[in-house]
Amino acid sequence: MLREEAIRMQVSPISCQLIFAFCAYIANFGDIGDINWGPAQSSLVNPKTYYLDHALLSLDRARITQLDPRSVYTSFFLYGAYAGQGNYRQAWFYLREATTLFIMLKDEDQDWFDTKTRKRLFWILVVSERAHGVRRNRPITLPVTPSAHPLDAYEELGLRYLTSIFRPLSDVFFAVWNGSTEECSKEWLLQLERDVRTALPVVLNISNEETANIRISQLWLQIKLWELFPRFGYLSTDSVYDCLTFRYPILVARDLTILSMKLPIQSLQIHGVGMTEKIFDIACALADVLPFVSYPASQVELSPPDYLTQLMLLIAKLPGGSSKFIPLLLAKVNELLPDLMRHMCEAIQMPMHMINDPMSPNTRFIYEEEVGRGLHADLRRMA
Repeated sequence: MLREEAIRMQVSPISCQLIFAFCAYIANFGDIGDINWGPAQSSLVNPKTYYLDHALLSLDRARITQLDPRSVYTSFFLYGAYAGQGNYRQAWFYLREATTLFIMLKDEDQDWFDTKTRKRLFWILVVSERAHGVRRNRPITLPVTPSAHPLDAYEELGLRYLTSIFRPLSDVFFAVWNGSTEECSKEWLLQLERDVRTALPVVLNISNEETANIRISQLWLQIKLWELFPRFGYLSTDSVYDCLTFRYPILVARDLTILSMKLPIQSLQIHGVGMTEKIFDIACALADVLPFVSYPASQVELSPPDYLTQLMLLIAKLPGGSSKFIPLLLAKVNELLPDLMRHMCEAIQMPMHMINDPMSPNTRFIYEEEVGRGLHADLRRMA
């Protein structure tokens, strides 16, 4: 499909928009060191801005007024490009545009390349919209019904696994998550956590790259759902349900640490900054609970602080990890767990004085946006 669109770039404005948007997505969302960028290869040109600028310059009103399935792809790729840059507000605009265009288009009178392609696009949009909605507190637009675009049980195995994780997140959940309603029972939350935690089989017969994306997305979503328990006052020091205790993020961090040791690092890196964000969120939740739990010293097992160190080392190897997320995580540890700072700085080989430097206003804004204090405040209220 992309090869055909690239051939038509000189004669088709919408093909030109699609290809530039796709290049912008690839340039901004992952590790691009070994890619030949053609006209953007010059050391004086930054591919991340070159292709995004050209994609935006190529857009015209006909893309919206004369509906075409390729416009959905263009909007989705622009969403990915802006998300990769950390510009989440602009990313949200184009994600919302992609889902809106998808809803506006009719199955019977549009060329969707083929039925399988349309099904895949629908579920990719569903997962992307729900993941973005959870992380950035946004509403959703695409409804999921029991008969909505069923995927092939074998050919679409990886995508089917991924959708099964996000499928339980309904409009009701997002109303609770975004604070539109205060009605949230413990039983409802327990069932939702169970649905996500048990959504996958024990063994996934898929590639390492798919396994990394699916398993870590599941662990990340478990952590985000768990944040609702302290928000509504449902945590306790002792419960038969792990998700009702302060130790839940420790268990998730342990599972993530074990998983990351089994998978090649390339299987995580290929998913770009989105993977880094998920692991960063899990690490932040772990840092939030450590001041409220006790953990006996052990000579044979990793301790909760060890899990935090392992996640930090993992983040450092992922796109955007060292430049953005490691300084933010260390700033959080310095604020909540100052006794761990020396050990963590030694592990990451970062001088202590760099952490003690005051944050610039821009860095402080990024810290508040990415890290926040809501979970820690809820935990203090429950402790």
